[in-house]
Amino acid sequence: MRTHHGAAESQRLVTPLRPILLIVLVGVPLWGVAQPVSRDQEPVPRIVYSPRDRTLEISGGMTLPLSHAGLKEFWLRGPSVGVGFLFRANDLIRYGIGGEVAQFSFRRGAFAERFPDVIQQVTHLTGVYLFLALRNYLRPGLRMSPFIGAEVGILRMTGAEYKAVINGVRRTYYEIPAMSHLAASVSAGLDYYVSRTIALQVQGRVMYVFNDPDTGLLVAIHAGVRFSL
Repeated sequence: MRTHHGAAESQRLVTPLRPILLIVLVGVPLWGVAQPVSRDQEPVPRIVYSPRDRTLEISGGMTLPLSHAGLKEFWLRGPSVGVGFLFRANDLIRYGIGGEVAQFSFRRGAFAERFPDVIQQVTHLTGVYLFLALRNYLRPGLRMSPFIGAEVGILRMTGAEYKAVINGVRRTYYEIPAMSHLAASVSAGLDYYVSRTIALQVQGRVMYVFNDPDTGLLVAIHAGVRFSL
């Protein structure tokens, strides 16, 4: 009789609890879904646009002579193209090799003003700059990544010469020998990543040619594209 009495007593206790248990089982999951995301929750990782281990950049623009009269007097700015391969040293530093080819257009008007009675010989100059590069990215994780750099290498000019003998007198109108000289440059620019592997780039470079009385200081301004390999 005690067992039957105990079972009946337990049944009377469980019956009122059934609605409460139902509310808990249904309400707790719904309450959890409705709660806002905690501020302490880990943020969703953002896309990182940092330059990759190996990159190729191709650019084009203008190069102009600034200092020595030997080049500046009869040649002016001209188109130039550049290419570079860079490799990763660490998160901020890249190193690599590159090259730049520039053409300097002959200034017909300047020559005619200086030598009005002399027949012109139009000769355009071409300079080839091959260099080793070191670049420091200031904010490498951003989509817009500024950088500064330094380069050292060799500049080769094609050369130009105009000499004539007039009334037994030898005249030299211009003479730029085809020679190679040590050159160094500093650069600064900006990469803007349109995707994780492609960036648009603008860059400026100031180059000095050592022991060259004709060339001296050159400035190049380029825009181009950078690819991650």
